[in-house]
Amino acid sequence: MMNHITQIGQLRRAVVAGILLVAVAGCSNTNLGNIDETDDPRETMPGPGVLADEQGESPLTLKTGADKEAAKPAPVAAPAMDEKAEFEQFKKWDHLRTNAAESAEYQEFLEWIKYQKFKAGQ
Repeated sequence: MMNHITQIGQLRRAVVAGILLVAVAGCSNTNLGNIDETDDPRETMPGPGVLADEQGESPLTLKTGADKEAAKPAPVAAPAMDEKAEFEQFKKWDHLRTNAAESAEYQEFLEWIKYQKFKAGQ
């Protein structure tokens, strides 16, 4: 049974390789004929062109990520905190930084991680 499956897999690979070889051979021998690559006088006419405005600028533009970033409005600056409010924010941050490991939410999070490891091990 296993030998039969191996033979089918080898046959499929041989067929795909044959099709690729025929396609490459066909594409490499394609003759496009005698193509005249000299500039046509209509291609180098003076003036702005069909798709240009009066100044010669094209109204069709390609938008890139940089253009989108430049088009975004500038973020509004947050109002400056007075020193007392800033100090209160610092105290809250420092308390969370030093005492967060004892909080009930963090302990529940650690239990959840243990559960995920247990579940993955089954």
